[in-house]
Amino acid sequence: MASTVARPSWAPGTAVPGIRARAVAALSRRWMARVAADPAALRATLGAYRDGEDNGEAAVFEQVGAHLPARYVRMCARHAADEARHAALFAAAVDALGGAAPTPARLDPLARLDAAAGGLLATAGDSREALGRVFLLLMAFERRLAERLPLIADGFAAARPELSALFRTVARDEARHIRYCTAVSQALIPDPDRWATLRDEAVAVEARAFAPYLFDFLNHILDIGLRQMPWWERLGFRLMARLGRALGRPLPVGGAP
Repeated sequence: MASTVARPSWAPGTAVPGIRARAVAALSRRWMARVAADPAALRATLGAYRDGEDNGEAAVFEQVGAHLPARYVRMCARHAADEARHAALFAAAVDALGGAAPTPARLDPLARLDAAAGGLLATAGDSREALGRVFLLLMAFERRLAERLPLIADGFAAARPELSALFRTVARDEARHIRYCTAVSQALIPDPDRWATLRDEAVAVEARAFAPYLFDFLNHILDIGLRQMPWWERLGFRLMARLGRALGRPLPVGGAP
């Protein structure tokens, strides 16, 4: 099924070239190495992924059958099954470390994104285009995950290879989910110019929403863990996150979903 869906030219994989790519990778590895060595920070990070995978997307997927043929319904069913499997895998990883408290509601990434989009998820049943716009927002969300998860996997590779493998598995699925969301949204919004305009809007909304979200997530992790991190390094991460929020360009670390 997935092989029939073209990989979009703006999909993750080439967005951070050259020197910046190396700097992003180095910062991410440093942060995740610190997290891997700190039980409280590690449990909270994995707990955020556990909770983030159970985010209500299934209710959106269930509406596709009213508008599109069965092959799109099957894409959504596989997407939903993947998310349920991811939640179970992250829950098992958290439980193996002693468990984690529920992630604060203010750190629900999809809820934050939906709020930035003006409550778009609630409009999914209004029309074909409304549902298509929701899938474009989900595409932007999945795109961010597919870009970040391999960096997190790299950061875990030395100290937590089992978690590195988990994040790589999820990253591969998220890349496929981008193709699903692209195919479904294009079927719901068949005019290519209209689709491209709405796609760009969704990507822009996600970019605006992510920097303040990542700032809050990074500070949450620093507040509950990483006590052994040197004070100057803690301060440096906080300042970089604050700068990213101010500029609307997120710091490429933090392990946030």
